[in-house]
Amino acid sequence: GNSASTKFVVVVRDTTPPVLSLPANIVVNATTRFGTTVTYTATATDIVDGRDPITCIPASGSLFGLGTTTVTCTSQDVRKNSVSGTFTVTVQD
Repeated sequence: GNSASTKFVVVVRDTTPPVLSLPANIVVNATTRFGTTVTYTATATDIVDGRDPITCIPASGSLFGLGTTTVTCTSQDVRKNSVSGTFTVTVQD
């Protein structure tokens, strides 16, 4: 008939950053002497929040000049876990 009990605290924290889905490096032909407008899709998904906002610089739909430009994308979930990644856009003549 002996019994015992105890209490303990469990703390659950989200420490995992979102996962980026970025395009592969892009190579396109210039459509003007200034370059071309390039549209791409980049997303961020978090195991807790689902979809998170993502910011890419230069943004999709920007005019990319001749040569190679590195696009940097970042995302942060609600708990301030952040991630960044890059890909390149090459505009050739």
